[in-house]
Amino acid sequence: MNADATWRPLLAVCVDFMTDGFDLDEHRHPECALIYTAKGVLNCEADGQIWTIPPKCAIWIPSNVPHRCWAVGRIEFLRVVRRSKA
Repeated sequence: MNADATWRPLLAVCVDFMTDGFDLDEHRHPECALIYTAKGVLNCEADGQIWTIPPKCAIWIPSNVPHRCWAVGRIEFLRVVRRSKA
């Protein structure tokens, strides 16, 4: 499914995995995102702050906020986005 072809206000993007030490360089998204960590620990850095997201917890990242995420151990996570109608 092409997420950009059909507008929906809420869209689950992926269930994914990261291996220990995986580091996603600073980036930003045009949509807001809720990242739920099912297993493992995810760290996120944004606006000079670092948050640790343990298993079965989530973090909300507003649209266009530069952020960086990295895994501590192997993690499984779900990313849900809320998009604005363009």
